[in-house]
Amino acid sequence: MAPTLQRRTLLLVTGASRGLGRELAVKLTARLASGSVVVLTARNEADLMRTAEMIALTAPPDVRVVPLACDLAVADDHDLERIVGAGLESNPSVEAAMIIHNSGSVGDVSRTALQHDSVASADSYFRLNVAAVVALNGVFLRQVGQRAAHVTVINISSLCALQPFKSMSLYCAGKAARDMFFRVLAAEHPELRVLNYAPGPLVTDMARTVADTTADPDIQKMFREGVDGGFLTCATTVERLINALESDKFESGSHVDYFDKDE
Repeated sequence: MAPTLQRRTLLLVTGASRGLGRELAVKLTARLASGSVVVLTARNEADLMRTAEMIALTAPPDVRVVPLACDLAVADDHDLERIVGAGLESNPSVEAAMIIHNSGSVGDVSRTALQHDSVASADSYFRLNVAAVVALNGVFLRQVGQRAAHVTVINISSLCALQPFKSMSLYCAGKAARDMFFRVLAAEHPELRVLNYAPGPLVTDMARTVADTTADPDIQKMFREGVDGGFLTCATTVERLINALESDKFESGSHVDYFDKDE
C-alpha cells in the first residue's frame, strides 16, 4: 500500500458532493489509517453531508470527517485557509497528507472556440478550474508541509488535457493548464508525489450536460451513447486510481490514464 495510506492522513477532496468526488472520498477513506481526518468541500452542503454519511459506513475507527460547503468559483484566500485549517485543527499530528483536486466544470459547450468572446465569462471559467486549484494547492502544501512527512497531490485530469474535443475548448484548455502546473510542481519538489490522473469517460452529470448542450453533433452522439452505458462508472475508475497509488510506481508529475497499461 502507498506510504500515504499507511499513515495517519489528512485527506482533502474537492467536488466531493457527488459523482467522482463522492466515490473518491468514500473509497479512499475506507483505506486510511485510524486517526485520519477527511475534509470534504463542494458547493452543496446537503450533498456533502450525504457523502459524509456514506463514508461513515465503511471508514476505519476514529476517522473524522469534516464537510465544509464552499463555492471555489468565488472563494477568496481566507476561504481556502479555512478549508485546510479545519482539517489540521481536527488532528494537528497527521503523518501524511493527500489533496485531490477534483472540482471543476465543463464550461459552455454550446459554443465553439470562435464564439467565446467574453472576458468575464472566460475569466469566471478559469477562476474555478485553474486559479482556485493553483491557490488551494499552495495553501494546502504550505499548511501541511511542516507536519506531514509524506504528501501526495492528485489532479483529476482528462484525455482533454492532451487531445482537442470540439465544443469543449475551455475544458480542454483548463485541463491542459492544470496538467502542466502539476508537472512543474513535481519537477520543483521531488519530495512530493504528484499525479495527473485521467479517469476515462464517466457516467456523470457533467457527461449528461455535454450530451444535452454540445454544439457538435459528433460529440453529442458520443456522449449520448456513453451515458446510456458506454462510459465507465465512477467506482471502476476509482479502483484503478487506488491501484496506482498502492503500487506507487508512477513517475511523479506524470499523466496516467485509466486505459494505460497497469503500472
